Amino acid sequence: MACTSKRPMKSNCGCTDCTCASKIPKREHPLCENGAVMRFRQYLRIMTAHPKPQYEQCVEFLKQQAKELDLEFKLVDLMGKPIVVLSLNGLYSYLPSILLMSHMDVVPAVPETWTYDPFGAVMTEQGLIYGRGSQGMKLHGIQYLEAVRKFKCEGKKLKRNVHLLFLPDSEIGGDKGMKVFVNSSQFKELNVGFALDKGMPSTSNQYLIGYNERALWQILIQCTGTSGDAGLLPNNIATERVFFLLRRMLAYRENGRNQIKNDNLDSGRYFKQRYSI
Repeated sequence: MACTSKRPMKSNCGCTDCTCASKIPKREHPLCENGAVMRFRQYLRIMTAHPKPQYEQCVEFLKQQAKELDLEFKLVDLMGKPIVVLSLNGLYSYLPSILLMSHMDVVPAVPETWTYDPFGAVMTEQGLIYGRGSQGMKLHGIQYLEAVRKFKCEGKKLKRNVHLLFLPDSEIGGDKGMKVFVNSSQFKELNVGFALDKGMPSTSNQYLIGYNERALWQILIQCTGTSGDAGLLPNNIATERVFFLLRRMLAYRENGRNQIKNDNLDSGRYFKQRYSI
């Protein structure tokens, strides 16, 4: 039998007139009392959306996890934003270490467009968990922590040091997070030999890993054209040129999709495009 939710009937999203709180399901999935699920939901309930993420609460949560798992806890603040490193020491600390990366911050959520409170971590009777960051990237951070917990419970000893890195600003460019941290003495001390960055959620026991790194190109294109009264229908207007450009870009994107489908290429070997008009 599914247990009933014990979460208070209020919204965590920060708005005063939100109706999210009234959408809490009457019953939850039996796994709602599973330790890993409870910690995941606790993490999701910390409002870390920009522009005002609650970093202090997030750092305290991670500090508590480090205490429970007997991990080294390090807080690094290079440009006014917290970077958290939790370390599991291996038998041979001189070997290059393993770095498991995730980030605390999430993109903003509009509560009115959500089925449930985006920062309520609501779990339905079917086992679905609703929350901003449930796929990117609080899920990965909790998975890393739970993997370490499993190692600890089973008494396993690893050869290398394993570092769990929690970054503060990946959703807004990372300029005050990883960009400065990777060039710091604190990062060099980690002696990283292998790192996992962002991944994709999986509903099976298979974990997808992309091994092709992409470079970021930000291109600003300004289209100009003939101006005049709309009733005259002038030729060569800016809008026509915008659509011409978009058609070419979408055709290139479709070609990449066909290559993946027909040539069995992995998703890391083609360009991804995002447009802001």
